[in-house]
Amino acid sequence: MFVIAAVVRELMAAGVTGDALVEAIERIETASGMDRSAGAKRQAAYRERHKASRDVTGDASPSSPALVAELLGLSLTEFKARLEALRARKCPDPDPTTGLYCIEAVDRWRLRRHPTLFPELTSAQAAAHAGAVFDERMRALDG
Repeated sequence: MFVIAAVVRELMAAGVTGDALVEAIERIETASGMDRSAGAKRQAAYRERHKASRDVTGDASPSSPALVAELLGLSLTEFKARLEALRARKCPDPDPTTGLYCIEAVDRWRLRRHPTLFPELTSAQAAAHAGAVFDERMRALDG
């Protein structure tokens, strides 16, 4: 899994967009006959349905719990069952008045769970990722 994370990190650093990576993975899966998980299928359906609205508005849009569940690759029932555990992990809360979530906040929280893949979300520009520094130093020691 480390190699995959390193490849994704390098591609993103080279300017490949997240959408382009998703499309490439989908082409590879289709060509190889791999079947996607139910969660991956829900996420793909969510991205497809909401891509146009994100391209047009570009701003934060309030979303229902069902859409947030779909973004996380869960059914609404699974989302509700896991809500307390998600809140314990600092998943953004819905607006207290409307009960709607800011989908961009949830998406950013979701991506922050993977700091080695998305270091720009978890550290200052000048700061180095500690894991990357450690790995680099270990490689230097190993020759």
